[in-house]
Amino acid sequence: MRIDMSPEITRGSWCIEQIDKLGVATVDSIFAGISRDFSSLACSIKQVRDILRTMVLDRELEEVRSTGMGELERPQGREGVPPEAEGRPDV
Repeated sequence: MRIDMSPEITRGSWCIEQIDKLGVATVDSIFAGISRDFSSLACSIKQVRDILRTMVLDRELEEVRSTGMGELERPQGREGVPPEAEGRPDV
């Protein structure tokens, strides 16, 4: 019996790999890195966005947004996003 990993699970690890390389990363930069490093992968930016949202809800990542002034802030009122998320990569 052969068991294959779900693409959603393995792509999550690919997203983390890109975030580790970039530090703070955008969906676009994560998608570009996955497309570059895993060129044989058929993955859309929507799939990457969905995976990242799931990882935020699972508290594997913390979502932050640019203030436009060179600083980052946590989105207000986002259910599932912990107020403090030390040790987790930022998206």
